[in-house]
Amino acid sequence: MHQCLKCKKMYSNEEVPIVEGCECGSRLFLFIRNPADIIQAQIHKKELEQKIADIDKEREQSARPRKAKGKFGVETIKVHDIGVYSIHLEALMKGAPIIVLSKSGSYIISFPSLFGEKIEVPLK
Repeated sequence: MHQCLKCKKMYSNEEVPIVEGCECGSRLFLFIRNPADIIQAQIHKKELEQKIADIDKEREQSARPRKAKGKFGVETIKVHDIGVYSIHLEALMKGAPIIVLSKSGSYIISFPSLFGEKIEVPLK
């Protein structure tokens, strides 16, 4: 048997939704071999609830955006929209590699600039 640590719903060993999570959204389960395990869990209930609260708080904080628009992390160029960019000139002038953060959240890294190689652009 398994018991959800958040809503206390019981699941048999064959139907434990560890990957999908419980109906309440939790993915933390207590494995129960015998009824003595339930009694042992009651003894450590406060400790378990505190750990669950800490995990939920960490998950909530990681879901929040950490930087305001226009602030830079590791990227030197941010693409906000087509034709709208934020460029971290100070970092580029100090020789930081060209790292572009696209609107979708993916990074594009210029490897020559990352390894300090000069990029020559032919003039027409």
